[in-house]
Amino acid sequence: MPDYAWICHSCKASNRPGLENCSACGFPAVATGAEIEEAITGIPSQPVLSRKELIKQRHAEMAALALWKKPIAYLFRGIAFVGGIVFAWGILDLRGGEALLGFAVMFVAEALFQLLKGYPRESRIPN
Repeated sequence: MPDYAWICHSCKASNRPGLENCSACGFPAVATGAEIEEAITGIPSQPVLSRKELIKQRHAEMAALALWKKPIAYLFRGIAFVGGIVFAWGILDLRGGEALLGFAVMFVAEALFQLLKGYPRESRIPN
């Protein structure tokens, strides 16, 4: 709870010192950047996945693929890995062209993997 007068991140109302929540809208005085962004835009933020959860999600994505798609998906993953190495090498060697090339390779490999996977399904236009 702040010991000073503060302005609500959500509704921009002035609040007196000592309040834990906004007197106008109830938004907390102390909030994370994601909570503030969600309050301002109204768009719920995606939860940040831990490394373990992210790996589990990647394994589930690969397991859900049809058998004929799996070799292609692993190829895309390998290409993205190599692109990551080229990107890191370019960054560490201070060569912008190499870093850009590595990033482009990673980006294209990920985009092709997403297309192969068939996601995002929710963004497709219904017939």
